[in-house]
Amino acid sequence: MLLNYCGKLLPGDSPLFTAQSKLVKYGYGVFETIRCKASQLLRLDAHYERLESGMKLLFLDCSLIGNPDQLKAQIIDLLKANEKTDAVVRIQVFQKEGRLSDMTETGFLISVQEVPVIHPGKYLKAGFYRGAVKSMDTLSNLKHSNYLPYALTAMYASSQSWDDAILLNQEGRVCDSSIANVFAVKQNVIYTPTLEEGCVAGVFRKFLLETLPKLGYEIKEIKMTDTFLQEAEEIFLTNTVRGIQSVENFENRRLPVSFGKMIVKDLDQAGFQ
Repeated sequence: MLLNYCGKLLPGDSPLFTAQSKLVKYGYGVFETIRCKASQLLRLDAHYERLESGMKLLFLDCSLIGNPDQLKAQIIDLLKANEKTDAVVRIQVFQKEGRLSDMTETGFLISVQEVPVIHPGKYLKAGFYRGAVKSMDTLSNLKHSNYLPYALTAMYASSQSWDDAILLNQEGRVCDSSIANVFAVKQNVIYTPTLEEGCVAGVFRKFLLETLPKLGYEIKEIKMTDTFLQEAEEIFLTNTVRGIQSVENFENRRLPVSFGKMIVKDLDQAGFQ
């Protein structure tokens, strides 16, 4: 696969970072993951908005990636160079070499990955991971490169033969999963943690909050306790690559998946991607 490193197309195995890279040493950067489907970049504007917000917060040079149209052009050129029409595009923006206190040069990397295979009818097994917590601060809603709590959550899920695990915040309430936002259903009402609880401001999460009420669903943002999630009638996880995935086994409790399936069907019938 070819990469776009700071505007230049390079082979995928090119050496890009030195030992003094602030991305390598400190995890200093933000990233976005965008789904490309039939050569269309889904919800690009929302991804750009979140990326730009994160760049400003981390003192990264926003002019480097250009406006949404300029960024789109670079992504499309990379997809064409890799002969891809369906892919996952990752945009990483970071500070280059320097000391921790240095305001160093901004760099970016755009890469293309295969779309993960998601089998119809494959539902998830999950549980809580309590070995780390997610902080509730100005960085919490970003997809920043210091990803250690999520990496630990994903590794714990794997060790338990789960598909994913739920990370709690510093108050012991539900935050998100290793790769997704969390939704719970009770008495036909959909609930999800508020952004103030420290979860990533998911693009697909935002899409559902805006779209589902138009389709007749009631959805609420709340401070979600672990007990609330354990007692939910149904649970599903969402992200921009995988869409909606229902959890059929949570903390060894079997759950129905009918509500999540109904949402997917209604979104499809309404013409939403």
